Amino acid sequence: MKEPTEILLGFELGSGKPVHIDPDHAIITGQTRMAGKTETLNALVSRSGRRAIAFRTKRGEMAFDAVNILKPFYREPRAQRSRYISWQYVKSILEASQGRAMNFEEAWIIRACDGARALRDVYENIRRLQEDARRGIDENQYLKLTAYFDIILPQLEEREYASSLKLEKGINLMDLEPLTFEMCCLVMERTITYVMEKMRDVVVMLPEGWKYVPYQLTTPVKAAAIELAREGASIGNHIWVDSQDLRGVDNELIGQCTTWLLGVQVEENEAKRTRVSLGNRVKVEDIQGLRLGHFYLRNKRNELVHVYVLPAGVPEEMGRRVAVGELSVHIVSDYLRSMKEDGAQGDEEMYRQENETLKEEIAVLKERLQVLQEGSEPEVDVEALREELEAVKGEKEGFERDVDKLEAQLSDLDQVDALKKTVDELREELSNVMQGVDAVNGLREALITILQLDSDDFKRGGSTAPSMAASEVTAIVDGRLSQVLQELPEVRVVTVDVDQAARDVLKEAFISEAADRIRALSAEPKRAALIIRERTPLKTSELYLIMRGKTGRIPGNFYQQLHRLEEARLATYSKNTGFVTWSLGEFLEDRLTGLVDSEAIAQVETFLVSLLLPEAQS
Repeated sequence: MKEPTEILLGFELGSGKPVHIDPDHAIITGQTRMAGKTETLNALVSRSGRRAIAFRTKRGEMAFDAVNILKPFYREPRAQRSRYISWQYVKSILEASQGRAMNFEEAWIIRACDGARALRDVYENIRRLQEDARRGIDENQYLKLTAYFDIILPQLEEREYASSLKLEKGINLMDLEPLTFEMCCLVMERTITYVMEKMRDVVVMLPEGWKYVPYQLTTPVKAAAIELAREGASIGNHIWVDSQDLRGVDNELIGQCTTWLLGVQVEENEAKRTRVSLGNRVKVEDIQGLRLGHFYLRNKRNELVHVYVLPAGVPEEMGRRVAVGELSVHIVSDYLRSMKEDGAQGDEEMYRQENETLKEEIAVLKERLQVLQEGSEPEVDVEALREELEAVKGEKEGFERDVDKLEAQLSDLDQVDALKKTVDELREELSNVMQGVDAVNGLREALITILQLDSDDFKRGGSTAPSMAASEVTAIVDGRLSQVLQELPEVRVVTVDVDQAARDVLKEAFISEAADRIRALSAEPKRAALIIRERTPLKTSELYLIMRGKTGRIPGNFYQQLHRLEEARLATYSKNTGFVTWSLGEFLEDRLTGLVDSEAIAQVETFLVSLLLPEAQS
């Protein structure tokens, strides 16, 4: 895939102008759970369309929108152009474990790595050297090294590791939570090195930069990360560093990052350091007051922009309104939460359908089992069939448990039924109005016909009664019809132009019905409609990735959402091409042409589109 020239980050505060960044090395900082760093990284990967590797190293970390879960990756390292393990690599592991430089112990480490092809060989060398040691200092140093390898080797040898990486477009998450810090370092270093040696156009998302690429200490990750930052851009590989603050991160790595995103820092000293990093161009209280999703961007041109980062899957118009102050940032949080709930509802429907299928399969199996027990098909293995039946029952019970959990999220379905009832009542009212309009028009046509016939009779009978033109007949009918309508109880005639009145009734009824169809949509199809409008035409697979952060087979409940958009006349889905296209404008042109002008049609479309956005809240 061709690398994009720039990525939409969000919108500038105040002006609402779109803000883009170059696909390059980046560092993002901010107070944990207050800045929105993970959501920002999710959004950048989503809109860049790139493959990315993320690491989860501890419990409680915010979840990435992962499209693929990777096994921890590990391959034994080798010295350059050598079959043997690098002693510098072993030294960096020990320094990471001890939290200090190990220059004094360097000689013992070199001896331990002599002739070793794997870490197990290093360990065996250490044990042998410890037994042969004649000086106390030698024995003590090898004792320390033995203690370290007693920690690391069991993790290497008792766990299965991946030896290659297969990445999908989006975030590929490597879960390192069960591993110790030393083992996390080994896996990260091996992963980054593999990306540099074997892959192109990949983003490596490095967590806790202060911990894994520290300022003064050495870790296995540090050298690999700096090499990626120095040389990776030439082959499209980039590193995005996540850290609570810039302090403690190696200066060389920071210097290679041309994009800085600095978020909220509540503690005053950290806010002051952030201010200095930004060239003292903002106030300390401004940094302390940054809200969720708000960052100061410093780009490669040293420009400073206060930006609201648009989360993945949120319509651009919604993000712009947050940036200009029309919407609260909490509206976006609620919107994202509702999207996840809608996704759960869709999954619940899928579970229901699959549960019904399982019930049918169980019924068929029971019938077959009954036949077998009666002996009509003795060649079939009855016990195997019993096991098959039990397996299906177990699967059914699993689905039922999932359905029970999801049904707890569907308490608002009663509101949908009430809404449907209201729509039916409005349709009935509209039908009565249209019948009245038809009756008025019929009466008018009948009167015109009668008057014209009378005028013709006068002519044939030689009468001197004046002949009336069609326009005069129409005027008489409209005048008399207006008088009759005014005499009706509780009716006030606004105009005597019956044709214009009918057009107005038709237009208002049409807009009302269209608005009701849109209001009846749930949050997920509304969100899909906004995305389709912004990017039409759009592949169904791309829309699915944006909406649910997933790739692969698209479930039936997602196509049901597209069908609802077609029913609301908002979009059209083509099975032949696989594209979804925005169709509201064409639909309005087709139905309203002749009733209103093109400018009014555009205003109607703008009004209907506004119904897709969540209402602003204080």
